[in-house]
Amino acid sequence: MPEGPRVTISDLLTRPTTFKILLAMLDSEQVYQFQLTRITGAHRDTLVQAIKMLLKANLIKVVEPKVHVKNAGEFYALTPHGVHVAGHLRELAKSLETPK
Repeated sequence: MPEGPRVTISDLLTRPTTFKILLAMLDSEQVYQFQLTRITGAHRDTLVQAIKMLLKANLIKVVEPKVHVKNAGEFYALTPHGVHVAGHLRELAKSLETPK
């Protein structure tokens, strides 16, 4: 199976909303765009660009909704690799919050 396009940390840093999305999705089985807007506080256009990057990198995927939400559009979930990356981001965040 071919690997998805590589994304570097620099790519993610150019769109910091990607980090917010990954961390938010770690706590949710699936989300739709407006939920991510509320969680991240990002402008719609910024959020759309971050979602596109995460989809291209195969860190998130479009999924069938478990619950119908009127006008919600596409639902997203972390891929297994996305869970791995988001878990490391959470560990990093905790490490930064806890001075040693």
